[in-house]
Amino acid sequence: MAKFMFAKPVIVLTYLFAVFFSAAAIAQAQTEAELISGAKKEGRVSFWSGMRLDDARAIAQGFEAKYPFIKTDIFRLSGEQLINRALTESAAGKTNFDVIIAFALQVLQDKGLLQSYASPEAKHYPTGVQGPAELLGIPV
Repeated sequence: MAKFMFAKPVIVLTYLFAVFFSAAAIAQAQTEAELISGAKKEGRVSFWSGMRLDDARAIAQGFEAKYPFIKTDIFRLSGEQLINRALTESAAGKTNFDVIIAFALQVLQDKGLLQSYASPEAKHYPTGVQGPAELLGIPV
């Protein structure tokens, strides 16, 4: 049972990293090659998470294995603190996260901080782990 409980978040979070790149490409009308070229120039992705640090590191390691030219900066706070920080920074005119994993993404969506993204890959995930398209967003 514990193995299943861990596997579900890992699948979803790995998927969310993929969404980051896929959604950004669609939202910015870039090809995958252009997006990867830009990522190579930037060299970093900012991953904000409320999950256990060991779990976040596991996701980051998998991501970096696939994209070795991008380093993942993990920023961890509790869910409420994470959302509050994102809202505070947004009010100050900043968006410092590339990927955010939090339980209250609806708050960020309501404030206009995420763009909707209906992933064509969502059909491959069990109904229980799919969320509404507007919560699979990228920072605006």
